[in-house]
Amino acid sequence: MEVTHHLIETLLLLISIAVDKGDINLANNYLEKLGKITKKIESLYFNQTFIVRQAIILKASSRPKKWIKAIELLEEVITGDITNHSLTVFAMINLCELLINEFSISGDTEVLLELEKYTETLTNIAKKQNSYNLKIEANNIRLLTLWLKAQFSIVDTDIQKAKELLVKARDMADEEGLLRLSEKITQQHGARIARIDHWDEFIKKYYEFLKN
Repeated sequence: MEVTHHLIETLLLLISIAVDKGDINLANNYLEKLGKITKKIESLYFNQTFIVRQAIILKASSRPKKWIKAIELLEEVITGDITNHSLTVFAMINLCELLINEFSISGDTEVLLELEKYTETLTNIAKKQNSYNLKIEANNIRLLTLWLKAQFSIVDTDIQKAKELLVKARDMADEEGLLRLSEKITQQHGARIARIDHWDEFIKKYYEFLKN
């Protein structure tokens, strides 16, 4: 059994590396091997692990259709029995990122409410576990949500609301001690808010910043 667990951990790592490199075919090959092993073990935890990795591969696609499937898989794990808290949190973070993608395209307020609900859950977990890294993850998601709100405010020509959201995001970064992030917001938001035609570029750059 110990050898099997070691093999599973190795496959999980290989899947992550393949996804990071953008080699989805290779990632799926490793996933197939992982699936064969997890089926033999008949463990809910390893089944959930397989489902989450399947969702991560789908999430790496540029096609919204695959994002929807990834969201369904992650929600299945999150709403199911908790076999491992770290796995559930990992699934929730990735779900939030997918919801951010969806909201950035649709501007659907229902997606936003869902996103805020999960962000609040992550924040509460971080407080209970006294996890600084998880707290930063939750705040990064919240900050990006604010920027996306501001983006749609600009689309609606509500410039003042967009400014207020950006200031709120900057203040939140200050409060949480995210000095590097706060400095970037302070340097950029004034100039960007005055140049609506560059707003999409602004959002994309900060999205990449948060992912790194």
